[in-house]
Formats: sequence, structure tokens, C-alpha cells
Amino acid sequence: MSIIRLEYGSQVAGGVPFCAIEFQSKGDAITDIAEDLAAEQKARSTYDNLLRLCRDDPDVYEPLKFLREREVVHFQRFEKLCRLYRASWILRTSMHITRNLKNNK
Repeated sequence: MSIIRLEYGSQVAGGVPFCAIEFQSKGDAITDIAEDLAAEQKARSTYDNLLRLCRDDPDVYEPLKFLREREVVHFQRFEKLCRLYRASWILRTSMHITRNLKNNK
């Protein structure tokens, strides 16, 4: 198995230069995390469907089960991070509003 290293000037299949634009980032932390949450749920759902198809083959079932569990953990961590960002955003917004109200008196 070969390890792919992406460095400055790296190229992906077909000779296309690698670019960070390929990552779907909107620049808003909460939006980006919500997209990550959705991706984790889609992956979990895919693993659930695959697990239903291969119950009789432990050599396939066990790795898929591990991958599904990993998606659940990823979802839980992204969910926690999303809650922290939202709480931080609410705090910063309320502090900003309070400051503006005091300055406008």
C-alpha cells in the first residue's frame, strides 16, 4: 500500500495540481461543521446499508462495523464542537450588543 503525500505543488491523478479549494469550506465555522455532521451521517447510513448486506461474512462485517463506529464517534465530536462554537458565538454576540447599547446611551 502506498502513502500519498500532498505537498506544495503535488499533483493528483491525471496530473491536476492539488489545491485546498477542493475542500468544501464556506469560511464559517458553524456552517462547515454542519456540513461535516451531514457527511458523517451519510457515511454512517452507507455503512448501515452495507452491514445489512454482509451479515454472513465476518471478514467483511467486522471492518465495516469498525468504520461505522468511527463515523459515530466523528459525528459526536463534530456535534460537541458545533455546540461550543454556537455557545461562543452567542456569548460574543451578546457582549457586542451590550457594548453597543452602553455606547449609544
